[in-house]
Amino acid sequence: MRDILDIIALLDPEQETAFVRYLEGLNRRSDTKNIALFKLLRKGQTRDLDLKLYGKANANALYVLANRLQHRLIDFVAAQSFSKETSADMNCLKLLLASRIFFEQKKFKLGFKTLKRALVAAEEIEAYSILNEIYQTYIQYAHLQDQLALKELLHRADHNRAQYLQELQVTTFYAQFRAQGMQDLGADLNQQFETAMDASQLRLDKNLSYKSLYQLLSLAVETAEQQQAFYQILGLTKNILELIKLKTGLQGRYALYRMRSLHLAALSLFRNKQLEACQEALDLLANDLKTYTSYRSLLSNKFNLLQSLTHFYSNRPFEAIALLEKQNNEDLHARLTLCMFHFHQGEFDQVAKLLRNLNHSDAWYEKKMGWSWVVQKNIIEILLLVERDKLDLVLLRLRAFKRRYKGLLQEKGQERVVAFLNIVDIYYQDPNSIKDQSFIKKVESELTRKNPLEEDIFVMSFYAWLKSKMTADSLYETTLALVRTHGN
Repeated sequence: MRDILDIIALLDPEQETAFVRYLEGLNRRSDTKNIALFKLLRKGQTRDLDLKLYGKANANALYVLANRLQHRLIDFVAAQSFSKETSADMNCLKLLLASRIFFEQKKFKLGFKTLKRALVAAEEIEAYSILNEIYQTYIQYAHLQDQLALKELLHRADHNRAQYLQELQVTTFYAQFRAQGMQDLGADLNQQFETAMDASQLRLDKNLSYKSLYQLLSLAVETAEQQQAFYQILGLTKNILELIKLKTGLQGRYALYRMRSLHLAALSLFRNKQLEACQEALDLLANDLKTYTSYRSLLSNKFNLLQSLTHFYSNRPFEAIALLEKQNNEDLHARLTLCMFHFHQGEFDQVAKLLRNLNHSDAWYEKKMGWSWVVQKNIIEILLLVERDKLDLVLLRLRAFKRRYKGLLQEKGQERVVAFLNIVDIYYQDPNSIKDQSFIKKVESELTRKNPLEEDIFVMSFYAWLKSKMTADSLYETTLALVRTHGN
Protein backbone atom coordinates (compact mmCIF):
# COMPACT_ATOMS: atom_id res chain seq x y z
CA MET A 1 0.00 0.00 0.00
CA ARG A 2 2.94 2.33 0.60
CA ASP A 3 3.62 2.74 -3.13
CA ILE A 4 -0.04 3.55 -3.77
CA LEU A 5 -0.06 6.13 -0.95
CA ASP A 6 3.09 7.70 -2.37
CA ILE A 7 1.44 8.07 -5.78
CA ILE A 8 -1.79 9.46 -4.30
CA ALA A 9 0.27 12.05 -2.41
CA LEU A 10 1.40 13.45 -5.78
CA LEU A 11 -2.18 14.18 -6.89
CA ASP A 12 -3.89 17.47 -6.20
CA PRO A 13 -7.69 17.56 -5.59
CA GLU A 14 -8.47 18.18 -9.26
CA GLN A 15 -6.32 15.23 -10.31
CA GLU A 16 -7.94 12.99 -7.69
CA THR A 17 -11.36 13.83 -9.13
CA ALA A 18 -10.06 13.22 -12.65
CA PHE A 19 -8.66 9.85 -11.59
CA VAL A 20 -12.04 8.75 -10.20
CA ARG A 21 -13.62 9.69 -13.56
CA TYR A 22 -10.83 7.78 -15.29
CA LEU A 23 -11.66 4.64 -13.24
CA GLU A 24 -15.37 5.07 -13.88
CA GLY A 25 -14.67 5.06 -17.61
CA LEU A 26 -12.67 1.85 -17.34
CA ASN A 27 -14.92 -0.10 -14.99
CA ARG A 28 -17.23 -2.48 -16.84
CA ARG A 29 -18.95 -3.88 -13.75
CA SER A 30 -20.84 -1.97 -11.13
CA ASP A 31 -19.36 -4.01 -8.25
CA THR A 32 -15.73 -3.08 -9.00
CA LYS A 33 -14.19 -1.82 -5.78
CA ASN A 34 -11.17 0.09 -7.06
CA ILE A 35 -12.83 3.49 -6.56
CA ALA A 36 -13.86 2.56 -3.01
CA LEU A 37 -10.29 1.48 -2.20
CA PHE A 38 -8.88 4.68 -3.70
CA LYS A 39 -11.22 6.84 -1.60
CA LEU A 40 -10.31 4.97 1.58
CA LEU A 41 -6.59 5.37 0.93
CA ARG A 42 -7.05 9.02 0.00
CA LYS A 43 -8.51 9.56 3.49
CA GLY A 44 -5.47 7.87 5.05
CA GLN A 45 -7.30 4.67 6.03
CA THR A 46 -4.99 1.66 5.72
CA ARG A 47 -6.23 -0.83 8.32
CA ASP A 48 -8.83 -3.59 7.87
CA LEU A 49 -9.38 -2.57 4.26
CA ASP A 50 -10.61 -6.02 3.26
CA LEU A 51 -13.27 -5.93 5.99
CA LYS A 52 -14.43 -2.49 4.85
CA LEU A 53 -14.55 -3.48 1.20
CA TYR A 54 -15.77 -7.09 1.31
CA GLY A 55 -17.37 -7.33 4.75
CA LYS A 56 -14.97 -10.14 5.70
CA ALA A 57 -11.28 -10.97 5.82
CA ASN A 58 -10.03 -11.45 2.26
CA ALA A 59 -6.34 -10.60 2.00
CA ASN A 60 -5.89 -12.24 -1.41
CA ALA A 61 -8.69 -10.26 -3.05
CA LEU A 62 -7.38 -7.05 -1.46
CA TYR A 63 -3.88 -7.75 -2.78
CA VAL A 64 -5.15 -8.24 -6.34
CA LEU A 65 -7.34 -5.14 -6.12
CA ALA A 66 -4.50 -2.99 -4.73
CA ASN A 67 -2.14 -4.22 -7.43
CA ARG A 68 -4.61 -3.28 -10.17
CA LEU A 69 -5.24 0.11 -8.57
CA GLN A 70 -1.50 0.80 -8.49
CA HIS A 71 -1.19 0.00 -12.21
CA ARG A 72 -4.14 2.31 -12.96
CA LEU A 73 -2.55 5.10 -10.95
CA ILE A 74 0.75 4.72 -12.80
CA ASP A 75 -1.04 4.74 -16.17
CA PHE A 76 -2.99 7.85 -15.16
CA VAL A 77 0.07 9.77 -13.94
CA ALA A 78 2.03 8.80 -17.05
CA ALA A 79 -0.82 9.85 -19.38
CA GLN A 80 -1.21 13.20 -17.63
CA SER A 81 2.53 13.80 -17.66
CA PHE A 82 2.80 12.93 -21.35
CA SER A 83 -0.11 15.20 -22.23
CA LYS A 84 1.27 18.08 -20.21
CA GLU A 85 4.98 17.84 -20.86
CA THR A 86 5.04 17.05 -24.59
CA SER A 87 2.42 19.57 -25.72
CA ALA A 88 5.00 22.28 -26.47
CA ASP A 89 7.23 19.87 -28.40
CA MET A 90 4.25 18.46 -30.29
CA ASN A 91 3.13 21.94 -31.27
CA CYS A 92 6.56 22.64 -32.80
CA LEU A 93 6.56 19.32 -34.66
CA LYS A 94 3.03 19.84 -35.98
CA LEU A 95 3.97 23.26 -37.36
CA LEU A 96 7.14 21.84 -38.88
CA LEU A 97 5.28 18.98 -40.56
CA ALA A 98 2.56 21.36 -41.79
CA SER A 99 5.17 23.65 -43.33
CA ARG A 100 6.73 20.70 -45.19
CA ILE A 101 3.34 19.72 -46.59
CA PHE A 102 2.82 23.31 -47.80
CA PHE A 103 6.25 23.30 -49.46
CA GLU A 104 5.52 20.00 -51.20
CA GLN A 105 2.24 21.48 -52.46
CA LYS A 106 4.22 24.54 -53.67
CA LYS A 107 2.45 26.85 -51.21
CA PHE A 108 5.76 28.51 -50.44
CA LYS A 109 4.51 31.69 -48.76
CA LEU A 110 2.32 29.68 -46.39
CA GLY A 111 5.14 27.20 -45.86
CA PHE A 112 7.61 29.89 -44.74
CA LYS A 113 5.00 31.56 -42.56
CA THR A 114 4.27 28.27 -40.78
CA LEU A 115 7.95 27.37 -40.53
CA LYS A 116 8.66 30.72 -38.88
CA ARG A 117 5.99 29.95 -36.27
CA ALA A 118 7.68 26.60 -35.62
CA LEU A 119 11.05 28.34 -35.29
CA VAL A 120 9.79 30.87 -32.73
CA ALA A 121 7.98 28.17 -30.72
CA ALA A 122 11.02 25.87 -30.66
CA GLU A 123 13.36 28.71 -29.62
CA GLU A 124 11.05 29.54 -26.69
CA ILE A 125 11.40 26.04 -25.27
CA GLU A 126 15.05 25.52 -26.24
CA ALA A 127 14.14 22.43 -28.30
CA TYR A 128 17.51 22.16 -30.01
CA SER A 129 16.89 18.81 -31.70
CA ILE A 130 13.64 20.10 -33.24
CA LEU A 131 15.40 23.32 -34.23
CA ASN A 132 17.92 21.22 -36.17
CA GLU A 133 15.05 19.84 -38.27
CA ILE A 134 13.55 23.32 -38.72
CA TYR A 135 16.84 24.79 -39.93
CA GLN A 136 17.35 21.88 -42.32
CA THR A 137 13.94 22.64 -43.83
CA TYR A 138 14.75 26.36 -44.03
CA ILE A 139 18.03 25.62 -45.78
CA GLN A 140 16.39 23.15 -48.18
CA TYR A 141 14.00 25.84 -49.41
CA ALA A 142 16.24 28.87 -48.82
CA HIS A 143 16.54 29.51 -52.58
CA LEU A 144 12.81 30.32 -52.70
CA GLN A 145 12.82 33.31 -50.34
CA ASP A 146 14.92 36.33 -49.45
CA GLN A 147 13.90 36.93 -45.83
CA LEU A 148 16.78 34.88 -44.43
CA ALA A 149 19.95 34.81 -46.53
CA LEU A 150 21.64 31.43 -46.85
CA LYS A 151 24.76 32.67 -45.04
CA GLU A 152 22.70 33.79 -42.03
CA LEU A 153 20.72 30.54 -42.05
CA LEU A 154 23.88 28.47 -42.02
CA HIS A 155 25.30 30.57 -39.18
CA ARG A 156 22.16 30.17 -37.07
CA ALA A 157 21.99 26.44 -37.82
CA ASP A 158 25.63 26.01 -36.75
CA HIS A 159 24.97 27.96 -33.54
CA ASN A 160 21.97 25.78 -32.73
CA ARG A 161 23.95 22.64 -33.48
CA ALA A 162 26.60 23.79 -31.03
CA GLN A 163 23.94 24.32 -28.37
CA TYR A 164 22.51 20.88 -29.04
CA LEU A 165 25.95 19.29 -28.69
CA GLN A 166 26.57 21.28 -25.49
CA GLU A 167 23.35 19.91 -24.00
CA LEU A 168 24.48 16.42 -24.96
CA GLN A 169 27.84 17.11 -23.31
CA VAL A 170 26.10 18.10 -20.07
CA THR A 171 24.10 14.88 -20.07
CA THR A 172 27.28 12.88 -20.72
CA PHE A 173 29.17 14.80 -18.01
CA TYR A 174 26.32 14.14 -15.56
CA ALA A 175 26.34 10.41 -16.28
CA GLN A 176 30.14 10.07 -16.10
CA PHE A 177 30.43 12.07 -12.87
CA ARG A 178 27.78 9.91 -11.19
CA ALA A 179 29.33 6.71 -12.54
CA GLN A 180 32.58 7.56 -10.75
CA GLY A 181 30.89 7.24 -7.36
CA MET A 182 30.39 10.97 -6.72
CA GLN A 183 34.17 11.40 -6.56
CA ASP A 184 36.59 11.27 -3.60
CA LEU A 185 35.39 12.53 -0.23
CA GLY A 186 38.60 14.40 0.52
CA ALA A 187 38.87 16.38 -2.73
CA ASP A 188 37.64 19.95 -3.13
CA LEU A 189 34.22 19.69 -4.75
CA ASN A 190 34.41 22.96 -6.67
CA GLN A 191 37.74 21.92 -8.15
CA GLN A 192 36.29 18.53 -9.10
CA PHE A 193 33.54 20.22 -11.07
CA GLU A 194 35.85 22.71 -12.77
CA THR A 195 38.27 19.94 -13.79
CA ALA A 196 35.49 17.67 -15.05
CA MET A 197 33.80 20.52 -16.96
CA ASP A 198 37.10 21.52 -18.58
CA ALA A 199 37.67 17.92 -19.60
CA SER A 200 34.19 17.84 -21.14
CA GLN A 201 34.72 21.27 -22.76
CA LEU A 202 31.68 22.62 -20.95
CA ARG A 203 31.13 26.31 -20.24
CA LEU A 204 28.66 27.70 -17.75
CA ASP A 205 26.90 30.35 -19.84
CA LYS A 206 23.51 31.57 -21.00
CA ASN A 207 23.46 29.06 -23.87
CA LEU A 208 22.84 26.19 -21.45
CA SER A 209 19.21 25.10 -21.35
CA TYR A 210 17.14 24.89 -18.19
CA LYS A 211 17.49 21.13 -18.35
CA SER A 212 21.29 21.39 -18.45
CA LEU A 213 21.39 23.92 -15.61
CA TYR A 214 19.19 21.64 -13.54
CA GLN A 215 21.37 18.60 -14.22
CA LEU A 216 24.53 20.46 -13.17
CA LEU A 217 22.97 21.94 -10.04
CA SER A 218 21.28 18.71 -8.93
CA LEU A 219 24.57 16.84 -9.30
CA ALA A 220 26.41 19.53 -7.30
CA VAL A 221 23.82 19.61 -4.50
CA GLU A 222 23.62 15.83 -4.23
CA THR A 223 27.41 15.55 -3.99
CA ALA A 224 27.62 18.44 -1.52
CA GLU A 225 24.98 16.75 0.63
CA GLN A 226 26.98 13.53 0.73
CA GLN A 227 30.24 15.30 1.53
CA GLN A 228 28.76 18.02 3.77
CA ALA A 229 30.53 20.51 1.51
CA PHE A 230 27.88 23.05 0.53
CA TYR A 231 30.33 25.94 0.85
CA GLN A 232 32.36 24.46 -2.00
CA ILE A 233 29.44 24.78 -4.45
CA LEU A 234 28.36 28.26 -3.34
CA GLY A 235 30.01 29.97 -6.31
CA LEU A 236 28.50 27.49 -8.77
CA THR A 237 25.07 27.93 -7.18
CA LYS A 238 25.20 31.72 -7.47
CA ASN A 239 26.36 31.56 -11.09
CA ILE A 240 23.56 29.19 -12.09
CA LEU A 241 20.98 31.30 -10.23
CA GLU A 242 22.08 34.39 -12.18
CA LEU A 243 21.70 32.47 -15.45
CA ILE A 244 18.21 31.37 -14.40
CA LYS A 245 17.21 34.98 -13.77
CA LEU A 246 18.24 35.88 -17.31
CA LYS A 247 16.02 33.20 -18.88
CA THR A 248 12.28 33.85 -19.24
CA GLY A 249 9.16 32.65 -21.01
CA LEU A 250 9.63 28.89 -21.03
CA GLN A 251 6.69 26.47 -20.92
CA GLY A 252 5.75 22.92 -19.98
CA ARG A 253 8.46 20.68 -18.58
CA TYR A 254 11.00 23.45 -19.14
CA ALA A 255 9.20 25.44 -16.47
CA LEU A 256 9.53 22.44 -14.16
CA TYR A 257 13.30 22.34 -14.77
CA ARG A 258 13.42 26.04 -13.89
CA MET A 259 11.41 25.54 -10.68
CA ARG A 260 13.44 22.54 -9.57
CA SER A 261 16.62 24.53 -10.22
CA LEU A 262 15.31 27.44 -8.14
CA HIS A 263 14.54 25.07 -5.29
CA LEU A 264 18.02 23.51 -5.41
CA ALA A 265 19.65 26.96 -5.59
CA ALA A 266 17.61 28.11 -2.58
CA LEU A 267 18.56 24.95 -0.67
CA SER A 268 22.26 25.43 -1.38
CA LEU A 269 22.11 29.10 -0.34
CA PHE A 270 20.26 28.19 2.85
CA ARG A 271 22.81 25.55 3.82
CA ASN A 272 25.46 28.25 3.33
CA LYS A 273 23.55 30.60 5.68
CA GLN A 274 22.88 33.00 2.77
CA LEU A 275 19.34 33.68 4.00
CA GLU A 276 18.57 36.83 1.99
CA ALA A 277 19.70 35.23 -1.28
CA CYS A 278 17.79 32.07 -0.35
CA GLN A 279 14.60 34.09 0.18
CA GLU A 280 15.08 35.80 -3.18
CA ALA A 281 15.23 32.39 -4.91
CA LEU A 282 12.18 31.22 -2.95
CA ASP A 283 10.24 34.32 -4.04
CA LEU A 284 11.00 33.48 -7.68
CA LEU A 285 9.86 29.92 -7.08
CA ALA A 286 6.66 31.09 -5.38
CA ASN A 287 5.80 33.24 -8.41
CA ASP A 288 6.39 30.28 -10.74
CA LEU A 289 4.16 28.03 -8.62
CA LYS A 290 1.38 30.59 -8.97
CA THR A 291 1.81 30.58 -12.75
CA TYR A 292 2.29 26.84 -13.28
CA THR A 293 -0.30 25.50 -10.87
CA SER A 294 -0.13 21.95 -12.22
CA TYR A 295 3.27 21.51 -10.56
CA ARG A 296 2.20 22.57 -7.06
CA SER A 297 1.64 18.99 -5.91
CA LEU A 298 5.22 18.12 -6.90
CA LEU A 299 6.97 21.07 -5.26
CA SER A 300 4.74 22.61 -2.59
CA ASN A 301 6.01 20.41 0.27
CA LYS A 302 9.64 21.09 -0.59
CA PHE A 303 8.94 24.80 -0.97
CA ASN A 304 7.10 25.02 2.35
CA LEU A 305 9.83 23.13 4.20
CA LEU A 306 12.59 25.38 2.89
CA GLN A 307 10.50 28.52 3.43
CA SER A 308 9.83 27.50 7.04
CA LEU A 309 13.55 26.93 7.64
CA THR A 310 14.35 30.35 6.20
CA HIS A 311 11.73 31.92 8.48
CA PHE A 312 13.10 30.09 11.49
CA TYR A 313 16.72 31.13 11.01
CA SER A 314 15.59 34.69 10.19
CA ASN A 315 14.10 35.02 13.70
CA ARG A 316 10.51 34.31 12.67
CA PRO A 317 9.95 31.05 14.58
CA PHE A 318 6.17 31.29 14.91
CA GLU A 319 5.73 31.74 11.15
CA ALA A 320 8.04 28.77 10.58
CA ILE A 321 6.16 26.50 12.96
CA ALA A 322 2.73 27.57 11.67
CA LEU A 323 3.76 26.84 8.08
CA LEU A 324 4.96 23.32 8.85
CA GLU A 325 2.01 22.45 11.07
CA LYS A 326 -0.17 22.77 7.96
CA GLN A 327 1.99 20.22 6.16
CA ASN A 328 0.79 16.68 5.51
CA ASN A 329 1.54 14.39 8.46
CA GLU A 330 3.06 11.92 5.98
CA ASP A 331 5.88 14.39 5.28
CA LEU A 332 8.59 13.02 7.56
CA HIS A 333 11.06 15.79 6.71
CA ALA A 334 8.51 18.31 7.97
CA ARG A 335 7.84 16.26 11.13
CA LEU A 336 11.53 16.05 12.06
CA THR A 337 12.07 19.73 11.26
CA LEU A 338 9.20 20.63 13.57
CA CYS A 339 10.95 18.65 16.32
CA MET A 340 14.05 20.75 15.76
CA PHE A 341 12.04 24.01 15.82
CA HIS A 342 10.36 23.18 19.13
CA PHE A 343 13.65 21.92 20.61
CA HIS A 344 15.30 25.26 19.87
CA GLN A 345 12.40 26.99 21.58
CA GLY A 346 12.83 24.83 24.70
CA GLU A 347 9.42 23.21 24.16
CA PHE A 348 10.56 19.73 25.14
CA ASP A 349 7.10 18.29 25.84
CA GLN A 350 6.07 19.14 22.28
CA VAL A 351 9.27 17.57 20.94
CA ALA A 352 8.56 14.38 22.90
CA LYS A 353 5.00 14.28 21.56
CA LEU A 354 6.18 14.62 17.95
CA LEU A 355 8.87 11.98 18.42
CA ARG A 356 6.35 9.52 19.87
CA ASN A 357 4.44 9.74 16.59
CA LEU A 358 7.58 8.64 14.74
CA ASN A 359 7.08 5.15 16.07
CA HIS A 360 8.62 2.94 13.37
CA SER A 361 12.02 1.32 13.82
CA ASP A 362 15.25 3.01 12.74
CA ALA A 363 15.66 0.31 10.10
CA TRP A 364 12.25 1.18 8.65
CA TYR A 365 13.04 4.91 8.56
CA GLU A 366 16.50 4.28 7.15
CA LYS A 367 14.98 2.36 4.26
CA LYS A 368 12.38 5.06 3.62
CA MET A 369 14.28 8.29 4.43
CA GLY A 370 17.96 7.41 4.32
CA TRP A 371 20.62 7.16 7.01
CA SER A 372 21.16 10.93 7.35
CA TRP A 373 17.55 11.52 8.40
CA VAL A 374 17.77 8.70 10.97
CA VAL A 375 21.01 10.10 12.40
CA GLN A 376 19.41 13.52 12.89
CA LYS A 377 16.40 11.92 14.57
CA ASN A 378 18.65 9.98 16.95
CA ILE A 379 20.64 13.08 17.88
CA ILE A 380 17.47 15.03 18.71
CA GLU A 381 16.23 12.10 20.82
CA ILE A 382 19.53 11.91 22.74
CA LEU A 383 19.66 15.68 23.36
CA LEU A 384 16.05 15.57 24.56
CA LEU A 385 17.00 12.88 27.09
CA VAL A 386 19.91 15.06 28.23
CA GLU A 387 17.61 18.05 28.69
CA ARG A 388 15.20 15.87 30.69
CA ASP A 389 18.08 14.49 32.78
CA LYS A 390 17.46 10.81 31.99
CA LEU A 391 20.94 9.54 32.89
CA ASP A 392 20.50 5.80 32.31
CA LEU A 393 18.62 6.34 29.05
CA VAL A 394 21.20 8.84 27.76
CA LEU A 395 24.07 6.41 28.29
CA LEU A 396 22.07 3.55 26.80
CA ARG A 397 21.11 5.52 23.69
CA LEU A 398 24.64 6.84 23.19
CA ARG A 399 26.10 3.33 23.28
CA ALA A 400 23.40 2.00 20.93
CA PHE A 401 23.89 4.88 18.48
CA LYS A 402 27.67 4.45 18.32
CA ARG A 403 27.33 0.70 17.90
CA ARG A 404 24.97 1.09 14.96
CA TYR A 405 26.24 4.22 13.19
CA LYS A 406 29.86 4.93 14.15
CA GLY A 407 31.29 2.83 11.32
CA LEU A 408 28.87 4.24 8.76
CA LEU A 409 29.56 7.84 9.79
CA GLN A 410 33.31 7.31 9.54
CA GLU A 411 32.85 5.71 6.12
CA LYS A 412 30.82 8.74 5.00
CA GLY A 413 33.40 11.19 6.33
CA GLN A 414 31.10 12.32 9.15
CA GLU A 415 33.45 11.78 12.09
CA ARG A 416 32.31 15.08 13.64
CA VAL A 417 28.92 13.56 14.46
CA VAL A 418 30.64 10.89 16.57
CA ALA A 419 32.91 13.54 18.12
CA PHE A 420 29.87 15.67 18.98
CA LEU A 421 28.14 12.81 20.80
CA ASN A 422 31.37 11.93 22.63
CA ILE A 423 31.52 15.50 23.91
CA VAL A 424 27.83 15.38 24.85
CA ASP A 425 28.65 12.24 26.86
CA ILE A 426 31.51 14.02 28.68
CA TYR A 427 29.35 17.05 29.41
CA TYR A 428 26.40 15.06 30.68
CA GLN A 429 28.45 12.91 33.06
CA ASP A 430 30.31 15.98 34.34
CA PRO A 431 28.43 19.26 33.66
CA ASN A 432 31.19 21.28 35.35
CA SER A 433 33.65 20.17 32.67
CA ILE A 434 32.08 22.65 30.29
CA LYS A 435 33.91 25.44 32.13
CA ASP A 436 37.35 23.85 31.70
CA GLN A 437 39.67 25.30 29.08
CA SER A 438 40.60 21.79 27.98
CA PHE A 439 36.93 21.05 27.25
CA ILE A 440 36.47 24.30 25.32
CA LYS A 441 39.58 23.59 23.24
CA LYS A 442 38.36 20.06 22.56
CA VAL A 443 35.04 21.44 21.27
CA GLU A 444 36.75 23.99 19.04
CA SER A 445 39.30 21.55 17.62
CA GLU A 446 36.92 18.64 16.96
CA LEU A 447 33.65 20.35 16.04
CA THR A 448 34.38 23.67 14.33
CA ARG A 449 35.98 24.50 11.00
CA LYS A 450 38.87 26.93 10.70
CA ASN A 451 36.70 29.09 8.45
CA PRO A 452 33.19 29.36 10.01
CA LEU A 453 31.82 30.52 6.63
CA GLU A 454 32.32 26.95 5.41
CA GLU A 455 30.14 25.52 8.17
CA ASP A 456 26.82 23.98 7.24
CA ILE A 457 23.87 25.65 8.95
CA PHE A 458 22.55 22.38 10.41
CA VAL A 459 25.96 21.38 11.82
CA MET A 460 26.28 24.87 13.29
CA SER A 461 22.89 24.41 14.99
CA PHE A 462 24.09 21.31 16.85
CA TYR A 463 27.31 23.08 17.85
CA ALA A 464 25.13 25.95 19.13
CA TRP A 465 23.60 23.57 21.68
CA LEU A 466 27.00 23.06 23.31
CA LYS A 467 27.88 26.74 23.03
CA SER A 468 24.62 27.70 24.74
CA LYS A 469 25.60 25.47 27.66
CA MET A 470 28.97 27.22 27.87
CA THR A 471 27.50 30.73 27.79
CA ALA A 472 24.24 29.96 29.66
CA ASP A 473 22.30 31.69 26.87
CA SER A 474 19.19 30.31 25.17
CA LEU A 475 19.81 27.81 22.38
CA TYR A 476 17.75 29.74 19.84
CA GLU A 477 19.51 33.06 20.46
CA THR A 478 22.88 31.34 20.34
CA THR A 479 22.00 29.69 17.02
CA LEU A 480 20.77 32.94 15.47
CA ALA A 481 23.88 34.78 16.63
CA LEU A 482 26.16 32.20 15.00
CA VAL A 483 24.19 32.28 11.75
CA ARG A 484 24.17 36.08 11.64
CA THR A 485 27.90 36.25 12.34
CA HIS A 486 28.91 33.67 9.77
CA GLY A 487 26.13 34.03 7.19
CA ASN A 488 24.88 36.98 5.16
